Amino acid sequence: MRKLPNESIHLIITSPPYNIGKEYEKRTTNEIYIEQQAATIAEAVRLLHPRGSICWQVGNGIEEGEVFPLDILLYPKFKDHGLKLRNRIVWTFGHGLHCQKRLSGRHETILWFTKDAVESLIEASLTSIEVAKGQKDSEAALKALSEANSKLVSVDLTRAGVGTYVGIRKQLEAIESLAGKLKAKLTDLESGGG
Repeated sequence: MRKLPNESIHLIITSPPYNIGKEYEKRTTNEIYIEQQAATIAEAVRLLHPRGSICWQVGNGIEEGEVFPLDILLYPKFKDHGLKLRNRIVWTFGHGLHCQKRLSGRHETILWFTKDAVESLIEASLTSIEVAKGQKDSEAALKALSEANSKLVSVDLTRAGVGTYVGIRKQLEAIESLAGKLKAKLTDLESGGG
């Protein structure tokens, strides 16, 4: 993963080991396991495109007979990177190991995270406006404002709420807010204000 360029992947799907001692993993303490997963998450976030998604599928870890829901333990590691949880998908199945001292697990979870494209686009657009304000000639200022507008237009309306009305409404409110800021800055720029 380290050889791949930053922000180059739009969709990352993984099902890392659960720290239960399978043949392809070395069982460790939960603390070490979480540290290892945090390093992998950090690398995945580095690779994630600003409008990309990470789907992290995990089950439960077991330590000294106690069940540890790995999605709950790993959630804060994603939040440390500013990612937003879009959905917690519960995958149920009718097969698996048969436990003797507790109910047999018949589900796992998929955490679907994204970077917040709207806020980052708003910040990028406002930065372009600041560049426009610093330009002495109107052609350079209009070019910078055009760049800000193209960033605004590229907002994906389905990203924030995965297509839900509430999510789209929040996106539209953010766009309306940015449009108001853009108009105010343009008016200020045209009047020679600073």
